[in-house]
Amino acid sequence: MKLNKRILNKLVGPPLIARGFTEFKDTICGTSGLFVKRVDNGLYLSLGMNIHRFYDSMFTCDLYLSGTTRIYSCWGDIPSACCTRLGQLLNSDELLKFSSDNECVRDLWWDASNGNEISRFFEVLDIAIARHIANDLLIASLQKAKT
Repeated sequence: MKLNKRILNKLVGPPLIARGFTEFKDTICGTSGLFVKRVDNGLYLSLGMNIHRFYDSMFTCDLYLSGTTRIYSCWGDIPSACCTRLGQLLNSDELLKFSSDNECVRDLWWDASNGNEISRFFEVLDIAIARHIANDLLIASLQKAKT
């Protein structure tokens, strides 16, 4: 399957909306879809969907925690840790479990043509979101940066 933004957003959109995210239709250049959700402490969690440039059906996403819905704003005193990939938030055992090639690789990608992989994507996403929005040091840094 040749994955494009429309197909990817049809696959991931409904489950993300069910998780409280809103799709931002006109996304910035560099993403293949943008979904945003308000979380605690007046912060927003954005998901920037990405289609692999070399593999036709592969996708991943970036998590971005911020005081704004503008994704990828990491300048000045905004901590770079507010933007991360899902695999960065998993431990070694989880990486081995969720890696398609059974290697401990932090940059995880999923095959959109495989329903099982899409389910695994959402399983990893739920783990990563819970950890990212519970990172007290990151939240304190973001709140300090906002003032």
